[in-house]
Amino acid sequence: MGPLHYFLEIQVTKTSDEGLLMTQSKYVQDLLLKAGMSGCKPCHTPLPSTLKIQATRGAQFANPHMYRSVMGSLQYLTITRLELAYSVNKVAQFMPHPLEAH
Repeated sequence: MGPLHYFLEIQVTKTSDEGLLMTQSKYVQDLLLKAGMSGCKPCHTPLPSTLKIQATRGAQFANPHMYRSVMGSLQYLTITRLELAYSVNKVAQFMPHPLEAH
C-alpha cells in the first residue's frame, strides 16, 4: 500500500515530529481554475461581521449550477480551513437565486 499522500482531496504530509499536516492547497488551486478565478487576488478571512450582501441587486449569475457546485466545494474546503466557514455560510444563503455580486 505505501505511505498516505492524498485522501479525499486532502494532502497528507508526515511532519518531522511524527505528526501529520493536512492541507487542501491543490484542491484550492483546482477550485479556482474550475471557477475561472485562477488570477484573482486573495483577501483576508473571515469577512467582517458587519458586511451586508444584497440579495436582490445586480445581474443574475450566468450559470447557477456552477455557483452551486463551487459552493459545495467551498463547504468541503472548510474541513481544513475553519476560518472560511462564516464567509462560505454568508454566500451560501444565495444558492437559490445567485447574483453576479455574490
